[in-house]
Formats: sequence, C-alpha cells, structure tokens
Amino acid sequence: MFGTPLGGWYGVIVLWNTYAARSDLSDAVARPKSGNLTARASSITKVSQLLFWNSRAVAALLATAFIGLPALLSPTVAAADAALQPGQTVVVFGTDGRGLRVRSGPGMSHRVVSTVPEGSSLQIVSGPVADGDDDWYQVSFGATTTATTGWGVVTYMVPSASVRSMSTDDGTRTFLGKVTAYADGVGGVAMGAKTYSGTKTRWGVVAVDPKVIPIGSTLLIEGYEGVFVAEDVGSGIRGEAVDIWLPDRAEAKRYGTQYRRIRVTREGPAR
Repeated sequence: MFGTPLGGWYGVIVLWNTYAARSDLSDAVARPKSGNLTARASSITKVSQLLFWNSRAVAALLATAFIGLPALLSPTVAAADAALQPGQTVVVFGTDGRGLRVRSGPGMSHRVVSTVPEGSSLQIVSGPVADGDDDWYQVSFGATTTATTGWGVVTYMVPSASVRSMSTDDGTRTFLGKVTAYADGVGGVAMGAKTYSGTKTRWGVVAVDPKVIPIGSTLLIEGYEGVFVAEDVGSGIRGEAVDIWLPDRAEAKRYGTQYRRIRVTREGPAR
C-alpha cells in the first residue's frame, strides 16, 4: 500500500502520533482554568512535539511511496519489451472488413496512402512511434518489387505467428486461414483443367490440403458471398490454407496472400 515495507511503519507512526496528540490536547483543554498551569503547559508541549514528529513521518511516508513508484510502472516496460520488431510479419485483423488505412506518417493527421484489406500481410519496417494513445509502425506491403511503405496503427496488427485455430459454439471449425488464388492458364494450370475431384474448375471451387480440410467439405470465407467447395488440391497448399479459383487470370496473379476467417460448415467424407 505504501510502496515499501518501510512506508507501512511510517504509516503506523502517523496514526499513533495523531491518537496521542489528540488525547493530550483533550487533556489540556479539559483542565479547569484554575487547575495546574504547569500540567496544562506540559500537555501542550507534548502535543507540539508529537505534531512535529508527525510531520516528519508524513514526509518520510510520501518519500517511500514514491520509491515504490517504479514497481507500478513495470507493466509499461514489459509492454515495450513485447513490441513488434523490424522484419516481423503481421496480419491486418480486427477492422471488421474495412481494412487498415496506411498513412504517410505516424498519426491520424497524415494523409492516407492506401487501405490494406483485412487479412493481408504486412512487414514491420520500424517503430513504434507514439501519437496520443496509439502506437504506430512503419510497414511495407504488396509485391516485393513494388512494395508500398507507410504507417499503420498497431491496434489492427496481429503477429502472423500468433494466428491460431478457433472453434464456434455449434462445434464447426473456424480458423484464420491463409488465402491465395489460382486460375486456368496461370502457374501451370491448363486451360479448361479439371479439379482433383474430376469436376471442372469454376467459381466456388477451392484447393485445400486434404489432411486439414477433407475433399468435399463446404466452406464460408470471410468477405465472399456463397458457399465454397473443397474439390481441388495443390502442391503448395499446406495446413490451414485455401486456394480460390478465379475466372480472371490477371486478378489471380495480383491476388497475393491474404488471411481471412474460414468456417468449415460441413466436413468432407474423408474426415
């Protein structure tokens, strides 16, 4: 309570001296005017001495309270130690689909450079820089050769290493998965190709890692309407990841890597 154990003893001294001073002062005032003047003077002197030592104890109490102040500040130090590091990869998360507005400088007063979609990956360049109650980091995003740099608020950045599987109340699997895209005629996929299941590639088909998402499973992918079906596989798809088939080859090439909430509404027969 008083910062250090010593502060507690000073508090006891203050309370005791206050009680003693009050008793002696009452005793001095209660004596009749015709009473022993020497006894009255003695009581008043004792009160003065007690009040003097009380003031010294109060000063010491305040000092020990401030000595204990660094302990109260230790959570701030711990938070600083947990700061994101340059070169670390983070995921835009918690914007409710609005995306992260990246600005030209660390603060809301700077112009918006770009809006990075929810689930996209960013790389930390430098920071943090405080602006009011918010910490800002300089980040880069986009293709390696044409990466854009700007500043984003840390509130909507989640370290990619901290992404973990989740479950819903009804028992279906929900997770923050890696989402990529492919198309016929891109990356070795033949025009008019068929899926691993023998069906034609079309909108609504996704490729998966069948060890994690069985073939035949149906999925909901955050940000998209409709139900997707796991009918295809890919050598580069591992773990909690899906590869969405797109009808537009140019769009598939610039899709990049995103992270979105994925819900398995029905497990495939292999599970």
